[in-house]
Amino acid sequence: MPVVVVYDTEVRAGGQWHKAPRLMVHLDRGESSDLTELAWCSDGGAEAVVAFDDGMAAFRGHRRSAEGSSEDYRGVECERRPALEGAWEDRVRVFVTEEDRDADGGDGDTVEGRLSLLLDDGRGAVERVTWRDRRGTFASLTLRRPAPPAARGTVPVTVTKVVAGAENRRAGEVAANLLGAGRGKWLAFEATATLDFALPEPTVVTAYRLTAANDYRDRDPRDWRLRGSVDGHTWITLDSRLDQAFPQRHQVREYAVANSTPYPLYRLDIGRNWGRQAETQLNRVELLTTDDAELIGTPVTVTRVEASGEHRLAGEVAANLLDAGGGKWLTFSSTATLDFLLAKPDVVTAYTLTSADDHCSRDPKDWVLRGSQDGRTWVTVDRRSGEMFTERFLAREFTPPPRRRTPGTGWTSPPTRRARARSSSRACGW
Repeated sequence: MPVVVVYDTEVRAGGQWHKAPRLMVHLDRGESSDLTELAWCSDGGAEAVVAFDDGMAAFRGHRRSAEGSSEDYRGVECERRPALEGAWEDRVRVFVTEEDRDADGGDGDTVEGRLSLLLDDGRGAVERVTWRDRRGTFASLTLRRPAPPAARGTVPVTVTKVVAGAENRRAGEVAANLLGAGRGKWLAFEATATLDFALPEPTVVTAYRLTAANDYRDRDPRDWRLRGSVDGHTWITLDSRLDQAFPQRHQVREYAVANSTPYPLYRLDIGRNWGRQAETQLNRVELLTTDDAELIGTPVTVTRVEASGEHRLAGEVAANLLDAGGGKWLTFSSTATLDFLLAKPDVVTAYTLTSADDHCSRDPKDWVLRGSQDGRTWVTVDRRSGEMFTERFLAREFTPPPRRRTPGTGWTSPPTRRARARSSSRACGW
């Protein structure tokens, strides 16, 4: 029966061994074979490489932090549990796989199978895994977070003006073509590009469509970010995409956005195209919003916010959290509490956190969202751990798991002590 092996672990720093978070390992390809070597990388950049003894009862190796510091790493098995029973079942990820087996150098057969995986070292989601087992099988895989589902029930957003950082005016391949449905296109002789869209009024963009142009796939955008702004100075990242492809000409691809904030300005920042030439193009860009206003999150009115600490000398106070362009909140502590007083009892069904302008080491990593009727008894609404903000001014929207809720007068969000282990910084902020 497939099992999860749990290890008590230690790391060596300063010549002494110190207790580290438990390591949980489960990797099953439908055949029984113990692992001999295992390496992984978290999506935050931390890495580890270990070698197991017979029966996977213990391991030794080393791990490296995202900042580059390395330390010895060891562990001893403390328990084994069935992988697909009880609480473990929801944590194990199961994949349908296809494997090309080519033993003679020609076209090999495609073999379908299943892979179940659980790997948790307490340092965030795993992005890449490599292993070797006692049968001699060697494999490496990259895990990608699933993209949000395509938006449904959307309508186009009116755009009054689009401005490009560069365009091919001589051939009429200008940014204005992006707003029409014809065959015209926008072309810039740059490998990166910026497109700014101005709306007649602030609107919540919940999806967008990009249409590839008529020629040369090398000119197609590959990496980009969609951003929103209130004032044209501070830009909040709403969606980020990597390695996107348009196999066909004039192909339309639609992307959902986790956004409930109305912005009057939107920007498409294209960071890379598919070719080696400094040429980037698109046929059309469409901004979309949900056609049912009730499906868009309505901001809850907050009358006051109080923090356990704030940087008053620099004006980096909690009140800034309620103003889209009012600066940031900062406290010189690795844990913090924020209390929000609502104008009336309300049900919070989602919330958005936006990273601040500097030092990612100050970003909250773990937190709990709670609600209260009286400010004394608090009920947990949502709990997060190992969260990351991969860039500055990145807006991330979180939806608490479905449950029965009682409208409260406020909620509090204290990062847990795990944030202290995340970084040597003495501050955190949004």
